[in-house]
Amino acid sequence: MVNISSSTLQNGHYIWRVIPGYLVNAEEVTQGNTSNYGSFTIYESILNRITISKVLRVGVSPTLHGGFKRMSENGTIIGFDIDLINWLAKELTKKFGLTEEIKVKIIKIPWAKLLTQLQENNLEMVISSMTSTKKRELSHKGVKFSKGYYKTHQIFVSKNNLNDFPDGLSTKTVGVSYNTTNEEAGKVLSKIFQFKLDNSYDTYLSLLRALDANKIDYALVDDVLVFDILGKRVYKYGSELDQYLKAFYLEEYEREFEEYGVAVVD
Repeated sequence: MVNISSSTLQNGHYIWRVIPGYLVNAEEVTQGNTSNYGSFTIYESILNRITISKVLRVGVSPTLHGGFKRMSENGTIIGFDIDLINWLAKELTKKFGLTEEIKVKIIKIPWAKLLTQLQENNLEMVISSMTSTKKRELSHKGVKFSKGYYKTHQIFVSKNNLNDFPDGLSTKTVGVSYNTTNEEAGKVLSKIFQFKLDNSYDTYLSLLRALDANKIDYALVDDVLVFDILGKRVYKYGSELDQYLKAFYLEEYEREFEEYGVAVVD
């Protein structure tokens, strides 16, 4: 089994279990039914490559955030996404009766190029806290997402404890990372709250720097991106924005919420 420390997990969000019934302080930290690990499937084309090379090449964005990807003291990337990658390699070895254990090769690729590299068969999978969307599948031929392993929420954050939220949004600038689901959600929310949307940021880090430098008033991010700095570096405003985005999610994702999935290509 994969060993995941309790600091990696937040209660009630994980919808795909790496450790069935994992408990922290006697409280179950995953939701949904226990995953039936023995029933997962993989495209034959991917299996053939892995069987020959004995290597599972997985693309991840170099941007680090919280429990999903962070740098350890010895300079390696750790977190839930990495635990999931390593678990999948072990399960593939067992499931298909390979005599030689599959090795993991984690390849850091800029966010905007992850699915393109997957599409060009330079990777077997992308596991990088990526929301599974119909649009991403349609714009990258052959790419398919697995069922979700984490349910995420859009939230507004600011570095100051302001008191004019949400009424004051119409005079504010909200920053988002370019070519992300945050940007797509921001376009919908800007029509509701009448704020200016700034999508000139190519990474999560550049977005936070803009917030620190007062170039934007708020950032729109996935909740998991800021769990570790809420109340320390940034403040959350309002509740999760699912209620405003439900119709958008249904149209774009064919479900009423956002979730991270594993991307593969046939």
